[in-house]
Amino acid sequence: MDLAFKYAEKNPVMRDADWPYEPYAEPLSCYTKYRANKGVVTVKSYKDVASGSVVQMKGFLALGPVSVAIEADKPAFN
Repeated sequence: MDLAFKYAEKNPVMRDADWPYEPYAEPLSCYTKYRANKGVVTVKSYKDVASGSVVQMKGFLALGPVSVAIEADKPAFN
């Protein structure tokens, strides 16, 4: 997820309505529809929460939005 946040630090994120998902026929064709001037959100900074740290998670939630990733390739998800 860090790579997505690094990208959003430099490239404003567009709304879904302005850049809807469409299956593409050729690799990377979705990038041709990106318009920076339609971007409405940028990332100013981000931090990683230590795995299992409820205290850190509560602290970051108090500051703003939190994004969560799950490592779903583990046996518990099979």
